Amino acid sequence: MEREDGREIPLDRVIGTPLHREPDRTARGNPGDSDQAAPESRSAAIGAGSFFRDAGVLAAAYVLSQAIWLGSAPILTRLYSPDDFGLWALFTTIVSILTTIATLRYEFAIVLPRGERETSNVIVLCFVVSLLSTSLVVFVVSRFGHSIAALFAVDRALGLVSLAFVPTLVWLTGVQQIGRFAAVRDRRFRSVAVFLVLQAGLTAAMQIGSGLAMPSDARHLLTASVLANVIALGVLAVAVGPDLRRKLRQYVSVKQVAASALRYRNFPLYSAPYGLLGMATTRALFLLIALYASADTVGLFALAMRAAYFPSSLIGGALSHPFYQRASADRRDGSVEGLVRRLLVHEVMLITPAGVLFILNSEALFSFAFGAGWRVAGTYASLLGVPALLLLLTSWLDRLYDILERQRLALMLELTYDVIVISCVVGCFWFGLGPYWAIGAFSLITTLYNAIWLGLTLRIAGFSMSIYLDVILRAGALALLTLAVHVVLLRNLEPLGYALAGSAFVLLVSGGPLVTLAVALRPRGR
Repeated sequence: MEREDGREIPLDRVIGTPLHREPDRTARGNPGDSDQAAPESRSAAIGAGSFFRDAGVLAAAYVLSQAIWLGSAPILTRLYSPDDFGLWALFTTIVSILTTIATLRYEFAIVLPRGERETSNVIVLCFVVSLLSTSLVVFVVSRFGHSIAALFAVDRALGLVSLAFVPTLVWLTGVQQIGRFAAVRDRRFRSVAVFLVLQAGLTAAMQIGSGLAMPSDARHLLTASVLANVIALGVLAVAVGPDLRRKLRQYVSVKQVAASALRYRNFPLYSAPYGLLGMATTRALFLLIALYASADTVGLFALAMRAAYFPSSLIGGALSHPFYQRASADRRDGSVEGLVRRLLVHEVMLITPAGVLFILNSEALFSFAFGAGWRVAGTYASLLGVPALLLLLTSWLDRLYDILERQRLALMLELTYDVIVISCVVGCFWFGLGPYWAIGAFSLITTLYNAIWLGLTLRIAGFSMSIYLDVILRAGALALLTLAVHVVLLRNLEPLGYALAGSAFVLLVSGGPLVTLAVALRPRGR
C-alpha cells in the first residue's frame, strides 16, 4: 500500500500490530464503502464458533470428496494401467502449472476488501485476467503444443486433439477459483461444499463408466475430468451467479477495476510466481520421471503422491478458506494465535499415529488396496510420508503471508527451496541413481524446508514460539510411541491381528482430538 508520495506505508500501519496483539479500534473502512458494515461488526460475525461451523461444512465436503476418490481408486487401478495413469498425470501436470497463473492470484484479494464496491471490482479484474491468460495459453498451445506433447510422449496416447483441453481447463479453473472465493467472501460455504463433492463424484463416476464400457485408455480419464469440471462449475454458477451479477451491475467501473489491479499488485508480483514455483517444483518430478524413466513410473508415483498427501488435501483443504477469511477479519486481535495453536496441536494428535503406521506398512497397503501391480507405488509413498505429514501443518498457514502483505518474503523462500530441490532431483537422475533416490532426495529436502518454514511463519506472524516447540515435542513423542507399538505388534500378531490392534491404537490416541474437533465443528447458535 502506498502513500500519496508513492512510498510504502509501514506494515504495522496497514494491518495493525502482529496478529497476537490488541486490536486497533481506530481502524476505519475504505472511503466509498458506505454500503458495508463496520470492520468490527464483520469481525464479530466471524467468531470462533462461526469459524468452526464454516470449517465443518468444508470439512464434511472434503471428507466426502476424498472418500469418493478413496473408494474409486481401487476400481480405477484395476480398470486402467499405471501407464494410463502416468499419461493422464503428465497432461494434468502441464495444465496444473498453467492454471496457477490463470488469474494471477488476484482471486485471493476477493476476501480482503471491507466494502462490496471494491470486492465487485476485484472480481471483474479476475475475470479479465482469466480471459487474457487463457488467450495466452491458446497462443502457446497453437505454436508449441505439438513439441511439448512429443517431448513427454503425451501425443502418442492422448492424441494431439487433447491439446485443445489445455486452454479449456485453464479457463475453467480460473472461473472456478473466482466463484469459490466469491462464495467464501459471502460465507456461502455450502455452495463450495456442493461444488467439491459434485466435482469428485462426477469425475469418479465418468472415469469408472468409461473404463467399464471401453478398453483402457488415458483419454477416458482426461475427458471424464473435463466434463465433470464443466458440470460442477455450472452448478456453482447457479448458486452464486444471481447475487454476483447484481453486485457487478451496481458497483463496477473501469476506473475502480484499474485501481484494484494496482492496490493488490502484490498478488501477481509475488503470490502468482510463488504459486507457480510451488506447483512447478512438485510437478517437475512428474516431468523428470517421464524424461528419465517411463510413463508407467509416472503413474506409480502419481498414485503414491495422491495417497501420501491424502490427509493434507483433506484437512488442509477444509481449513484453508475459513482460516483465510477469519484471519483476514480478525488480524488485529489475539484470537488468531489461539486458533492456530489449537489447530496445530489437534492436527499432530490426529495424524501422527496413523501417518507413522502408513509409512511402515505402505507397500502391503498398496498391494492389497490397488492390486499387486501397484506395490512399487507403496515404496514411493513411504518416502513421501514424512513431508506429507509436515505439509498437513503448513498447507493452510501460507495464507498468513498474503494477510501480512509479506508475499515477497514468501516468494524468496519458495524460490530458494525450488532451486535446491530441483538441483538435487536432476542430479540424482543425471548420475543414474533412478526414481527411488530422486524421490528420496525430494522428500528429505521438503521435510527440512517445511520444518524451517513453519517456525519462521509463526515468528513472522508474531506468535509465541512455544507453539512450534509444542508441535515438535508432541509429534516426536507420538512417533516414538507408535514405532514401539509397531514393533510389539509385528512380533506378536499375524497381519489381521496387527491391522485390528493398530487401528485400535490409532483410535485410542487420536480419539480425544477427533471428538474435540467434531464438537467444535458441529453447527451451533451464535
